[in-house]
Amino acid sequence: MKRIFFLGPKPPPVSGYANIVNILATRLLAFGNKVEYVSTVPTYLNALYPGRLWVLARMFYLLGLIVFVAFKIIPKSLIYLNLNGGMGQFFDLGVVVFARLLRRELIIHHNSYSYINSRSKLSGWIFQLAGDASVHIVNCDCMAKALVDRYALNSSVVVISNAAILSKSRESSTSKFVSRFAGFSQRKSLVVGFMGYYNKEKGVDLFAEVIKAAKVNGLAISGVAVGPVREELFYEELMENFSEFVEFCGPRYGKEKDAFFDSIDLLMFPSRYKSEAEPLIIHDALAKGVPVVATELGCVGEILSQFEGCHTFKEVEFHKHAIGVIVAKSNQSDAEKMRERKILVSAYSKLANKQTEKFENFIASL
Repeated sequence: MKRIFFLGPKPPPVSGYANIVNILATRLLAFGNKVEYVSTVPTYLNALYPGRLWVLARMFYLLGLIVFVAFKIIPKSLIYLNLNGGMGQFFDLGVVVFARLLRRELIIHHNSYSYINSRSKLSGWIFQLAGDASVHIVNCDCMAKALVDRYALNSSVVVISNAAILSKSRESSTSKFVSRFAGFSQRKSLVVGFMGYYNKEKGVDLFAEVIKAAKVNGLAISGVAVGPVREELFYEELMENFSEFVEFCGPRYGKEKDAFFDSIDLLMFPSRYKSEAEPLIIHDALAKGVPVVATELGCVGEILSQFEGCHTFKEVEFHKHAIGVIVAKSNQSDAEKMRERKILVSAYSKLANKQTEKFENFIASL
């Protein structure tokens, strides 16, 4: 059993990053470790998210938290730091300083491309102070290479996909596949879905533009978007320009989220978010046998290139190529769609099992 001082965001507010960190903490506990999970966000102030007040509140929270960490870190044998992006890395820098002064083992888990796309001086200081004895966990091979090249790292870098961390929290078995899609053949049109924040970074406007263009060109498709509103004015513009082409719904969680994936034939993920690494929504779709067409960001291309029926394109080419994918999907028979989904579920299950074994071996070695 290992004593682990675990630092990362807890939901609420709900985000892919917070969700994966929360599940990771649970998985570490399941292996018999003694985990003290300290949230790096003020969850009790989640009503302020997003906005300037939230940013200000989090800044003061992290200032107080670093004092708390200074006292709590002493008896812990291992520090597991889920690295922040942006100004939150000043807090991370303080944690790394304490870790080195107290000679504690240090694991740094990366879930963002914000400091990999372009070099950050602050990130460089963190990695240099962490030293060669630290262990870095990344989501994919391309992320590992980019991190090592960008910062000339000499420390150990371990590639563990989020598929491994998520594998025990969802059903990805093919045994219930047919029953989940009992009404599959009764669909009258291709259903294309979007799930994510309603903001420009997540590309819901690009999704809506593609759906509109497809419908205007006579394709028999339906577009449905689900997610929380993050920018009111942006959402009002969406409704004004695209409400007759796309059904905009609120967020879906739990069984409602499962039902959403069961109801769509294709997931569109046209993100522009430059920090995108290995989004959970991609794994949610693949585990349900839903093909994905996405913009080429972070680890997304590396993930989707492994699966039949999935595609990634650069943002400037996305509109044209996404229409092409929709046309091809529209021409598939129900039997072909079902076959593709069964193959996708099986292939993703193999990936998840392989990554889970790798993750479990890593945890056992701590």
